[in-house]
Amino acid sequence: MMLGLGVWSISLLVGVLATILIVFVLFDTSLERYGNVYALLTAVSIMFLVLIPLDYFLGTGILPD
Repeated sequence: MMLGLGVWSISLLVGVLATILIVFVLFDTSLERYGNVYALLTAVSIMFLVLIPLDYFLGTGILPD
């Protein structure tokens, strides 16, 4: 249970930090210009890109086999 919560937390943190890096550094734009919905969808997409391998390698069972 705690390992699964840790995987969710790490994935969310990486997703948000990667989105901030993409929007402000890579695209050199503001969040208002990029769009709140696009930022949220970017963060969620990156979060799941991190969550799936972590779930598989740590065997937390978040996603069914």
